[in-house]
Amino acid sequence: MNQGNSLFPPDEMIPLANEIKKSRKFSRKAFELAWNRFPTPNLDQDNMMQALKQKKFKVCNYSLFRLPKNINKRFVSYWQNGGERKFYEKIVTRAMYAAEAE
Repeated sequence: MNQGNSLFPPDEMIPLANEIKKSRKFSRKAFELAWNRFPTPNLDQDNMMQALKQKKFKVCNYSLFRLPKNINKRFVSYWQNGGERKFYEKIVTRAMYAAEAE
């Protein structure tokens, strides 16, 4: 038997994700994307870079990790052939109502 791999194939992204998580380096582009998405109050980019250096992180001017072409091709194909719809269907929204406590 294939231990359920037919129904639940191994995620091809896990090895790359683990490599990224273990790394203490990231690209300047990744830094800028994170900086723009998660701004830090009372801290400018220069101070953030100093803090990263103190924590032994390095920001490089080049991309450190690349998605293998075969995986990228399969993902784009999946996404364009219904994967996007399936992804968004999994996102559940719930209405919230504000009311004063009695």
